[in-house]
Amino acid sequence: MLSAALTGFDEGELHATGMVEVYHATVLARLGEPELALLTALLEEGRDIEEALPPRDPRTAEAAVAIAYLWYTGAWPTAEGGAVVVSPETYAAGLLWTTFGGHAPGTVGPGYGSWSTPPLSGAGAGLSAVASTAAQR
Repeated sequence: MLSAALTGFDEGELHATGMVEVYHATVLARLGEPELALLTALLEEGRDIEEALPPRDPRTAEAAVAIAYLWYTGAWPTAEGGAVVVSPETYAAGLLWTTFGGHAPGTVGPGYGSWSTPPLSGAGAGLSAVASTAAQR
C-alpha cells in the first residue's frame, strides 16, 4: 500500500483510522488517477521510498509529501504554504496525534483522570520521568 510506505504505519493501523476511503478520494481529487498510478508504480518496484522517487521529478516527490501530510494532519497542503483540512474527522484522526499518544485539541480525550497515569504505549515516558523528578523536589 502506497500510504504505508509513505507514513511508516502498516496497513492495519491506517485502516483503523477509518480514513482510507476519505483519503483515497481526496488524493484522487487533488492529484488525479494518472499521478497516483505513477507514484504507486514507482513504489511497486520494491525499492525504498527514497530510491523510488526520482529526484528529477519534483512533482512526484511533492505528491508523495502531500499524501503523507494528509495522513499525519488530515489536511492537504497548498502551493501557498498553507493547508486545507479535509474534514473535522480527518483532523481528529491524523497520525500526528498517534505518534505521541495524544489527542487532537478540541476533540474528545481519553477520559477523566487519564492524565494521572503513564501512557500505556510508553509514549511520553521521558515527560513522565521529568514530572516525577520535579514532583519529588
